[in-house]
Amino acid sequence: MAVRNFDAIKRQGDMIAEQQANKRRMVEENFWKRVDIIKNSHADAIDFIDTIDAMCKNSMRAMVDEWLKNKNVHYTIYNKKFGVCCLSDSRQSAHVYYCPQENGIDTVEFGWSGWGMCECYSTNKSTDYLIHVALKRDRNYDEGLTMMAERLQPFIDAFFKWVETI
Repeated sequence: MAVRNFDAIKRQGDMIAEQQANKRRMVEENFWKRVDIIKNSHADAIDFIDTIDAMCKNSMRAMVDEWLKNKNVHYTIYNKKFGVCCLSDSRQSAHVYYCPQENGIDTVEFGWSGWGMCECYSTNKSTDYLIHVALKRDRNYDEGLTMMAERLQPFIDAFFKWVETI
């Protein structure tokens, strides 16, 4: 048995493999650019947490809770995380969290089809899987990461402007 037109098959296969490698490289570069943008807010995010803690210790928790309502970035006082949520449909949602204490980004996917499930990935633990599978499989992670990169610093800046008016 002989392979016919092997040189053309090999050339075409090499070209396809190179295109796939370039696409994978672009996804990774885009991923890390957004992670870097988020992580650049680290010092301000730590100041944000310390300021919230001080306000809560000084009987201002209700004011903090009121300010945090209806913002496009959510902050959980108990977990000290910033988050955004992307809904794909009524049965599934993807959340992207920035954790300043670890300076890492976590993604969590909740699904409610049948049993309910939760998948979690972190830039501090499972980065390869997060980049190569989660971002490609579910656009919500990609959108959530973009939303966090665009919204985190303006959210923190708005908070500090508000604090200055107290």
